[in-house]
Amino acid sequence: MKISNSQFTLGLIAAAVVSLTACGGGGSVDANGNTTAVTTTVMDGLIYNALVCVDSNNDGVCQSTETQGRTDEAGKVTLQIATTEFATAKLIAMVGTDATDMDFPDVKVPTAYVLRTSAGKHSVISPLTDMVQTKMDLDDKKSFEQAEHEVKVEQGLDLSVSVTVNFVANRDKDAYKKASDRAREHVLEIQKSKDELSKLHCEHDDDEDSDDDRIRKMLA
Repeated sequence: MKISNSQFTLGLIAAAVVSLTACGGGGSVDANGNTTAVTTTVMDGLIYNALVCVDSNNDGVCQSTETQGRTDEAGKVTLQIATTEFATAKLIAMVGTDATDMDFPDVKVPTAYVLRTSAGKHSVISPLTDMVQTKMDLDDKKSFEQAEHEVKVEQGLDLSVSVTVNFVANRDKDAYKKASDRAREHVLEIQKSKDELSKLHCEHDDDEDSDDDRIRKMLA
């Protein structure tokens, strides 16, 4: 099945100074000082040392006032999110060249990329969640459920698959093995596009868009 380039879109680097359960760090609190611990898993394969952020102001940039933390070897990080922000918090994973895909534990990630998940959908951050969020970005009237359904149909995935489920942990099931394969293809397309753009060394008149924005629009 041919994969549509519209599915291989790029998320933007995100935000936040987050607290890791294992590593400590900053966190956000609400007016009453209440926080909720949120554990998420970053995956293509499980990603070690990815920077995960809460993009509180939706600017796609990690700000020093926001919450962030780095993933462990299981791809997990725990963030302390202000309880009042829990339902609307958007998480972003910045997978840099200092990160490792644990499917290939002896090799660093060759080209950095960014993955996103949708507001309130915190369990995993993956290429599939990034595809869903991109559809919602392109049509702000589209619900998460509608966007997820479109991604599953376009990627040829079983409709029983949930993009919020850890597909790495479920690779023994054919439906999730296929989801994992599609996720890998998505990352390779992102990395290829970033490499090609970096070779062009283009001058851009539009200073509003980052390279990540340009790639996302180009591939949409």
